[in-house]
Amino acid sequence: MATPDLPAPSAQGTLAKTPAVHLFVYVYERELSGTLVLSTPDGDTTTIALTQGWPSRVKLEPADVFLSTVLEDQGFAEEHRLAATYQLAQRQRRRHGEVLVEHGDITEEQLQQALRVQLERKAGRVFFMSEATTFAYYAGVDLLADYGGPEAPLDPLALVWNGVRQRPPWDHVNAALNRLASASMRLAVHAAPERFAFRAAEMAVVQGLGERPARLADLIGSRTLGPSAMQTLVYCLLITKQVDLTEGAMPAGATPGPPSVRPAPPSMRPSPSASPPSVRPAPAAARMSAPPPGPASMPPGSVRGGSMAPASVRGASMAPGSVRSMPPAPESSPPSSRGGSLSPGEELWMKEILARAKSILTEDYFQMLGVERSADASAVDRAYLTLAKKWHPDRVPLKLERVKGECTRVFAHISEAHQTLMDPKRREQYVAVLKDGGGTPEAQKQVQSALEAITHFQKAEVFFKIRDYAQAEAFARKALAADPGQSEYIAFVAWIEAMKPENQPVEPTRRFIETLGEAIKANPNSERAYFYRGMLNKRIDQHAAAIKDFKRVADLNPNHVDAAREVRLHYMRSGPSSPPKDASIGGLFGKLFKK
Repeated sequence: MATPDLPAPSAQGTLAKTPAVHLFVYVYERELSGTLVLSTPDGDTTTIALTQGWPSRVKLEPADVFLSTVLEDQGFAEEHRLAATYQLAQRQRRRHGEVLVEHGDITEEQLQQALRVQLERKAGRVFFMSEATTFAYYAGVDLLADYGGPEAPLDPLALVWNGVRQRPPWDHVNAALNRLASASMRLAVHAAPERFAFRAAEMAVVQGLGERPARLADLIGSRTLGPSAMQTLVYCLLITKQVDLTEGAMPAGATPGPPSVRPAPPSMRPSPSASPPSVRPAPAAARMSAPPPGPASMPPGSVRGGSMAPASVRGASMAPGSVRSMPPAPESSPPSSRGGSLSPGEELWMKEILARAKSILTEDYFQMLGVERSADASAVDRAYLTLAKKWHPDRVPLKLERVKGECTRVFAHISEAHQTLMDPKRREQYVAVLKDGGGTPEAQKQVQSALEAITHFQKAEVFFKIRDYAQAEAFARKALAADPGQSEYIAFVAWIEAMKPENQPVEPTRRFIETLGEAIKANPNSERAYFYRGMLNKRIDQHAAAIKDFKRVADLNPNHVDAAREVRLHYMRSGPSSPPKDASIGGLFGKLFKK
């Protein structure tokens, strides 16, 4: 945007260094008022007016989110009426929405709802800009004062969650979550989860953190959400300071800041999460540019350069990374006694080592040491010294060298248990983990596998988006092998398989529909599995089953554009545009067919 008389920006940077979600958190935490201008290398510009950290107006150049499109998507008005009233509004030089209300095509309430959705979609475009996009912030200057109608600020917390959910900055997500290690999280006393427009399953996770603390690994293991969805949810809670971490678990270099959630001003009501951006060609008549903003004088800036990362992650290393886990130790098979005869006592000792190496994986630290959970430090220390005399690997005779590795692992577990229970702080944290069902080597191994699976799945999704289906399938299968019960992985592998030419006929398609049904049994809230199954039902002309699946997707995610489109097309082809008889259709579809 070229504006004469405009001084140098108060702060500037690129989305490569400061992702859009961090940018919105930054301006919100500091209650900035002014204008944020983002420019792509291709010359596209998004201008956002900010009022105390809340986006109040958004202008896209070139424009590609139109009121008529939103009204049609919401089912508030038909295309021919939108075209006719738009031409009338052009001739009378009036706003299109006002003309629609005046002629009874929509209500004032529907207009306000559509305008809010339009603003959400405009702001949501920022999350899909390339990393090469530059931004400039002008403090105290409203470059959109003469653009659009009255202000209708968007709740930045809902906007941030919309951005994190739709376009996670994975390098930053992984780097931040890697620093959590085994730290527990609890919902902060100042948290306001109702402002994020969380879905039911997401809100259940957040409310659970309000009842008791939990680790990231425990949350992922709960399977309440898919692994990627759980990662992005925790990341959003972290950068918006909705959770408190156990002492010493803050990211390196980060310092706790003041609560980020402030009471919303009366005029700034929380808004629903912005729907996924969908670029639809608009009629030529709808491409009307807004009047250019007039020049304005700018007071001294309140922000001087530097990174605009949120305070909650500033100072932490955000280098590209991923959640890594140590590979599990290879399974041990009973060694042969060939190469030297063993005495009965040695045979017995070898069997005991093998059995203990297996059984210790399912024991907690108290069980490993053979003490009660109420045991004091002296009792723990005595138990450890007794066990160390027996299980130290140096005590393994030469004839049993083949099982020395198993003995070493037993001793390592006993030593870790001793070190943990002798440290009051570590013991307290460990007891909390035990209450959540963790605390054994086997449980930790499962968690590590789950985290490894997440990394594979992220790669699978990236390759799928760039149409490298062979690589997508390879990584999706690795994710499924690491975490076989995860419904998201089952569904994704089935979908990739179902897309192959040899699997297009009816019978193979039915088999994949059954597989997706199993994924849904594993997780009844998997919108991915429902949507894929709906598409496959549609392929073999099982339209009733397909529509049922698409409606379920919309119940889980009212902003799922593809599911909404499928239901809409179905009823358009079924006959007159009357509301479906199924009274269970609500949310988006209730509005879609409302007259």
